[in-house]
Amino acid sequence: MIAECLCQSLADHLRRWHAGRDHAITKADMASFFSVTSREVERMVQDLRGQAVPIGSSAHGYFWCVDRVDFLVTLGHIKPRFQAMRTTVEGIERAMAHLPPTQGDLFSGAVRSISGAT
Repeated sequence: MIAECLCQSLADHLRRWHAGRDHAITKADMASFFSVTSREVERMVQDLRGQAVPIGSSAHGYFWCVDRVDFLVTLGHIKPRFQAMRTTVEGIERAMAHLPPTQGDLFSGAVRSISGAT
C-alpha cells in the first residue's frame, strides 16, 4: 500500500504546479520526481480519484482539473480504456462458459479457495 502522505504530496504537487490540462506532467516525470515506479503513480492517482480528488489526465499526462473541460478531457481519456477492459472481462467470461463442467468445477474451487469463500 502506498503511504497516504505520499498520495497527498502528489495531489499537492499537481494542484500547485500542474493546474489545468495545458500544464500536464507525464507519468514518467511524476514517478521520477517522487522516486516511485510508474505503476505506483497510477495507483496513487487511482486512490486519489476514488476520494474525489480532481486529478485529470490526457495523452500528455496528469494535471489538476480546474474547469469542466479538464474533467471532460479526462473522461474522454479514461472511458475507452474502461470499455476495453469491460470487453476483455466479457470475453473471458464467454470463454469460461465453454469449459466442460468438470473443468469449470475445478476452476470454481480454485477461485473459492483463493477468495476464502466456501
